[in-house]
Amino acid sequence: MSTTELHYGKLLKLELVDITLEAACKEACTRLGDFDVLQAYYECWADQLKYGHHDKYFVHDGQMYGILQHHESEDGDYFMKLYESKGSNIIDFIGEFYNGGTCFNEMLEEALDNLKLDNQKKELNGKS
Repeated sequence: MSTTELHYGKLLKLELVDITLEAACKEACTRLGDFDVLQAYYECWADQLKYGHHDKYFVHDGQMYGILQHHESEDGDYFMKLYESKGSNIIDFIGEFYNGGTCFNEMLEEALDNLKLDNQKKELNGKS
């Protein structure tokens, strides 16, 4: 049965040094118990991490995030908002949606895309 879900918590933007995103995702999956086996229904380790361990990590647009906190309850609207702390890799999130039409991953992807666009607009306006 579909319901409306409220999600809130914190993402930590992970800095990958001397390792590719795919290798970092494989390493995380292995650490979380996937034993170096890419499941046939995933195209890559990033997908397996994102969808198989969505309570621990999130991968989007070539970036890996750790989920520091994630709380979920039932409520009644449709939105996803992100709040970046200046000088920090932590992004707070809060979102609410009907899970019969979308999911947490899709809502977070759209919000991260919008945050990226907003930051690009701010940079352009700051240079004018």
